[in-house]
Amino acid sequence: MRANSNDVERGTRESMDQIKDDWIQKSRDVAPLETGNLRRQIHGYTEGAGANSKVIVTGNATNSSRGYGRFNYGYYLHEEAPASTNLSTPGTTLKFFDETALAREREWMRWLEEDIRQAARRRGF
Repeated sequence: MRANSNDVERGTRESMDQIKDDWIQKSRDVAPLETGNLRRQIHGYTEGAGANSKVIVTGNATNSSRGYGRFNYGYYLHEEAPASTNLSTPGTTLKFFDETALAREREWMRWLEEDIRQAARRRGF
């Protein structure tokens, strides 16, 4: 039974890594673009195993200014900027992580279910 559990955990991990990569790429595509720094600073990782796996994505882009010192504008844009903030690049959004997740959630669930199903089938279930 342990081998079955390892196969499912491996299948889950592979799916979670695919989801992470997709979430990063799609978020970069719609993140605000002025200098490109924010898009370059979008990263992610997976943690946990099996049913306790999760994907963490971050977009911490900082800048220094005389008036504010070191400022994390990636966080500010995503979490605090008013919805009326005018973005200079068409097709970008302040909620680049949230909107990507909402748009891709069903597809990610399909990937996860299919990889787990395939892992179970390899073990005769």
